[in-house]
Amino acid sequence: MTIAKEVVAIMNTARAKAGCGPLKINSKLMAAAKTHATNMAEKDFFGHANRDGSKFSKRVKKQGYKYRMVAENIAAGQKSAREAAISWLNSAGHRKNILNCKLKDTGVAVAYQADDRPIDGNSKPYHYYWVQVFAAP
Repeated sequence: MTIAKEVVAIMNTARAKAGCGPLKINSKLMAAAKTHATNMAEKDFFGHANRDGSKFSKRVKKQGYKYRMVAENIAAGQKSAREAAISWLNSAGHRKNILNCKLKDTGVAVAYQADDRPIDGNSKPYHYYWVQVFAAP
């Protein structure tokens, strides 16, 4: 099972319990997620906005996905898809995105940076940067 499918399976279990339909993996959202995960890893930052200030909505539009609603979850440091998914589910703000029944499509990516440096005041580097994008067409 791919990392994206593993994360989405966990999310869809939680969504089903909340009465939401399943998320579907979308290639354009996968590309938007991968772009941001890679950017965070390579440019040593952790946040929803890129270093140039552009936000996830712009990344999604750049991939050609036309949306009515869009949201993004990010995480760093988790070594597995399950760890990332569980951390999102245990966070109220992230869980809100996951359980928003209006959001139908998703893309998930992780970037690994072997020679990562500590950022954001952390004593250790993250190495793993996770992004999940949600959207409603």
